Amino acid sequence: IDYVNLDRNEIEIFPRELLNLKSLKWLRLNSNKLSSLPDLSGLKNLRRIYLKANRFSSVPETLKDLPQLTDIDLSWNPIKEIPKWLAEKKGLKALSFTGTLITKLPDDISAWQSLNQLQLADLKLSKEEMQRIRKSLPDTAIVY
Repeated sequence: IDYVNLDRNEIEIFPRELLNLKSLKWLRLNSNKLSSLPDLSGLKNLRRIYLKANRFSSVPETLKDLPQLTDIDLSWNPIKEIPKWLAEKKGLKALSFTGTLITKLPDDISAWQSLNQLQLADLKLSKEEMQRIRKSLPDTAIVY
């Protein structure tokens, strides 16, 4: 199994059975009630994780231990900041923070040069911050 879609199931606790899916590449857990994730480091092949509209107050730190991860969607979660480890994560292709509480991206986002898409809609970013982001990521499609 390399794709699992558990969107809209009112899941509050991450299903531990998923940790046994070592070939998993794509995991959708949108519109649930998750506020944390267990250690996902065993899912070495995971490339895409979609966690939109859950209850995460911060970016789950376990995501930093996923070497193949290229796509992360944390839209519509009450996240206030992007951690340094995520700002330093190379190889990312798509990030979405739409509708979060983020008002500023980390000062150094140069590791994100491989990003194709950055979703920042419905954020309270200053005009200066938007200009700084665009200048830092000239080849990335950014949606404000």
